[in-house]
Amino acid sequence: MLKPLMRKLAVAGVVAATAGASPAALADWTTLYIHWSGAAYQNAYTADAVFMFDSSYFSNDGQLYLTPDSPLLGQLSMVVNGATATTFGADQFASVSLEVPYALDMGQELIGQVMSNGATFGTPDGNGGDFAMRGRDPASGIPAYGGPFTIFSGDTAGAQMQVTSITAVPEPEAYALLVAGLGLLAMQRRKSA
Repeated sequence: MLKPLMRKLAVAGVVAATAGASPAALADWTTLYIHWSGAAYQNAYTADAVFMFDSSYFSNDGQLYLTPDSPLLGQLSMVVNGATATTFGADQFASVSLEVPYALDMGQELIGQVMSNGATFGTPDGNGGDFAMRGRDPASGIPAYGGPFTIFSGDTAGAQMQVTSITAVPEPEAYALLVAGLGLLAMQRRKSA
């Protein structure tokens, strides 16, 4: 139940953050929703993040490394749910990086996709790329990098969590088309009733 709510909040945040921007200005921007779970490490912690970036910045080898002051970083926010729910913003992270060494289908769940080298994207063994958020000062309670696709909660529990989902959030234009299509269907139903 929390995951669909977080996605709705992520989309609402993206829509609010991009309101008034021209479609051309947003053409190369990608928004990802990331979910972590502590289940693989026998803890009940979870975390959710929204990461919006200029995808034209991707280097040829599929590397993306951004700092909070980069103009290529549009939005970064994270909520860690453990003993309490704590929200973190872009300014609390030293960097965020995404390593996608082989092409993935951005229209599908990214974690678990088999890449052309045979490795599975999202495995914490280091062979399947990486998504990393590095806190500025992990000693101050900000989540810390724990290795490929993993983080530590940053609180006194130091709970480790693994990325279990990375999905692209459809851009506002896609939602506008969906709403328009649903409106047309509703009008057609009214006429036939």
